[in-house]
Formats: sequence, structure tokens, C-alpha cells
Amino acid sequence: MTGSLSGPIRVLLADDHTLVREGIKQLLGASGDIAVEGEAANGDEALALARGAEFDVAVLDMSMPGLAGIELIKRLRIERREPFGMRVERRGRGDQGRRVIQIPVKGLY
Repeated sequence: MTGSLSGPIRVLLADDHTLVREGIKQLLGASGDIAVEGEAANGDEALALARGAEFDVAVLDMSMPGLAGIELIKRLRIERREPFGMRVERRGRGDQGRRVIQIPVKGLY
């Protein structure tokens, strides 16, 4: 991750609930060393943002409608072709947490 070495930690934020996205964005922005570089309301938007935006960490809702969960993480990993940290918001299916750990990313938070 480059954030702490050359500027703020860059975050890609994906959640289908606007209120949740806004709350997380405000919390992250309050630290001063974290910048939300892209916001997505679904997995397809997150994937499109990942193709064009630089980010160090992805904060993902695992239970968004459409592309989400394990499949979204795998697709982000393929698109990025480099390690990135990830924070997973876990709501819904209980077995996803174990499956997420098996996907190679730089770290899970």
C-alpha cells in the first residue's frame, strides 16, 4: 500500500445503501490520512471504478444485489493484478467469511 508513504490511504467504497456509504465516508475522512477515491452502489460500479481509479484498500458490502461477495472480490483481484487491502462488511450469509480468506489479497481488515 502506498498511502502512508506518499499521501493518504486511497479507498474504494462499495455499498448499496447510500446512508451506510455516507457514514463510512465521513468516518474515514475524519482521520485526515484516508481519502475515499471512489464510491459505488453495486459491484458492477465498483469493478468499473477499480479499472480507472487508484486505491489501496477496498471497503465492500458482501451482500449487495447483483455482483457482490466472493465473486466481486475475485473480479477485483483479476482487474487489479496487484495486491490491495480489503475491509469486508459482513452482513448476511455466514459462510462467506471463510471463503473470503482464501482469496489472495494483501490483507483483510
